[in-house]
Amino acid sequence: MILAIGGCDKTPTHTISDNDKPPAPLAVNLDKASVKFAQDLILNDNLTALQGGEALITKEDAMNNFNISEVIDSRILSKDYDANEVAADNKYKTTKYILVTGKILGISKDFLGDPYVTLPGQQMFSGVQAKFNKDYLETLAKLAKGQTLSVVCKVLNKIITNVMLNDCATLEDYAKSIRPAIDTHVFDVLAGKTRVSSDGGEAISLGYALPKYLPSDSLCYKNMDDSKCGEDFVAATKDPALKADAKMVFTTLKLKQ
Repeated sequence: MILAIGGCDKTPTHTISDNDKPPAPLAVNLDKASVKFAQDLILNDNLTALQGGEALITKEDAMNNFNISEVIDSRILSKDYDANEVAADNKYKTTKYILVTGKILGISKDFLGDPYVTLPGQQMFSGVQAKFNKDYLETLAKLAKGQTLSVVCKVLNKIITNVMLNDCATLEDYAKSIRPAIDTHVFDVLAGKTRVSSDGGEAISLGYALPKYLPSDSLCYKNMDDSKCGEDFVAATKDPALKADAKMVFTTLKLKQ
């Protein structure tokens, strides 16, 4: 499917807001099941965009929604720090998180017993160390060397040849902490309580209209990553009636000026 969804108590600062509200809420009788599906789809679409897949929203919007300043391969992060640590700090050490992806080189614990994962650096003896809290011991115990891992972290510093990341969560767990803000945003957009960009509005409208055109037993209701869901999605989007319904929903939304 064009969308791809990837427990920790991480609570990031969310950037989705309702500061730009219309004068009054839009009176709409919302279908709860359709709202829920739209919420699932929008979270999924944000993750797809962050991971470079084909999505309904832009990567930049997804980064903003997830409070992420950079999406980067661990080797590029290491290369930037090797080239100029001061410049790299200015770029990566911000109030936001960064999303780092790489193949696991090692899974260890520091002298305090806190777990960390080592991802590749640009040189043989350099690396990127992503530190987690102890709540992650069970999760990290299930990982293996060579596995590709995406983590959301804050940059701490560089020690000798390693870039040190702190306050890390797997992308999947980070998405769970973002979920309430995404759900609220989608509901408020559909209810006319907040304005939305044109791209975002089109994605939400499609998500709201789509369930009516999916088989009742579609795997899209359980797992949007499944290839069968992708087939159902493609078939549904070929129906002119779906496009008409999504457009009708879109016309009720309050768009940003």
